[in-house]
Amino acid sequence: MDLKIGEKKEQPLLKRTAVRGLVGFEASTPSRSELRKKVAEVLKADEAKVTISSIRTLFGEKKAAFVANIYSSPQDLDKYESVVTLTRHGLRQKKVKASKEAAQAKA
Repeated sequence: MDLKIGEKKEQPLLKRTAVRGLVGFEASTPSRSELRKKVAEVLKADEAKVTISSIRTLFGEKKAAFVANIYSSPQDLDKYESVVTLTRHGLRQKKVKASKEAAQAKA
């Protein structure tokens, strides 16, 4: 997996650094966890502070554009990152609605 950082922008109010770049791959598009590890390795950051907002493949190429955020602490990550992104990274459990729980209990 080949990673190139295109843009790196500090966002002090959100206590994070936004990173945009391209990732080259051979087989299939890398998963969020694989890309997260690679971004943390390249930027020498703690993996627990890195989130991947989006991965978009380029048409007809073995490349994908990505957007990542690197927070200053895990507490800031929990505070500012969306619940959907945290759930996708396995940092938060998905909430099950009460009506679904009741239906499962009856079955």
